[in-house]
Amino acid sequence: MERIATNLTSPSDGSPIYLGYQSTEVYVPRTAQTVYFHFVFQPPHADGCFQLLLRGAVFKGYIWGTNTHWSPNGRFLVAQWTGPFDSQLSRTLVIIDLITWQWVEAKGFNLMSIDDLGIHGKDIGGNRASLLFSRQTEWNAA
Repeated sequence: MERIATNLTSPSDGSPIYLGYQSTEVYVPRTAQTVYFHFVFQPPHADGCFQLLLRGAVFKGYIWGTNTHWSPNGRFLVAQWTGPFDSQLSRTLVIIDLITWQWVEAKGFNLMSIDDLGIHGKDIGGNRASLLFSRQTEWNAA
């Protein structure tokens, strides 16, 4: 069995955590869940890439090991993601509902803050924008 190199607790204020280059367990006290980030590899001159595991399920693609945020209520994880195909290694923002295991991609969105209602920042054109965690959002099944 692989040794867990780091154990962290998710911040309740939306501030980011840095996963580094080692497998990490993050405990989310507001939902009493543990999210596991399995370190897979590090591309040259880049951050680590991780598989995201929760309740025995693996999320498609890789999560980059930098700027990983939780909503204050602990339900939503916001991270840089490679996209659903492992070979792309692009960076786009993804929002993952850790309760329903659904996700939505926020292409071109520059995250500035997160709260229990959504993410807030700037769109690809530099305009202030928000993406809300609501039923109207087109969520994808994991």
